[in-house]
Amino acid sequence: MTVFKWIYNLWSPAYKTVWIEDLPEILKKRIIYIVGGKECPFQAVFLCPKNCSKKIILNISKQHKKSERWKISVHKNGTVSLSPSIWMKSLNCNCHYWFKKGRIIWT
Repeated sequence: MTVFKWIYNLWSPAYKTVWIEDLPEILKKRIIYIVGGKECPFQAVFLCPKNCSKKIILNISKQHKKSERWKISVHKNGTVSLSPSIWMKSLNCNCHYWFKKGRIIWT
C-alpha cells in the first residue's frame, strides 16, 4: 500500500449508514443504504467510491449461502463493515477495496 493510500484510509470521512425499506431513485455520495430495514436487510447499496458514479449493489441477504453474499457487521457507532472485499472489475473502473467501519479501505 502506498503512503497516500495509507493516509487516505486513515483520514477519509466515514459513510453514513441509512436503513431503508425501498431504495431511493437518486443515491447520495458517502451514504451506504441498507435495503430491507434492520429486521431483514437484503442489499447494501452505495455509489462507487472512485467517482465513476456507478451504483454498487451487494447481496447481504441471509437467505443466500455465505459464498453468494457479503457479510454485514453493524458497529456501536452506527457504521457498518462488509466482507469480503469489493472488487469492481466489471464496471471498468477496476477498483478494489474493503468497507470497514463505514470507511473505504483501498487495497
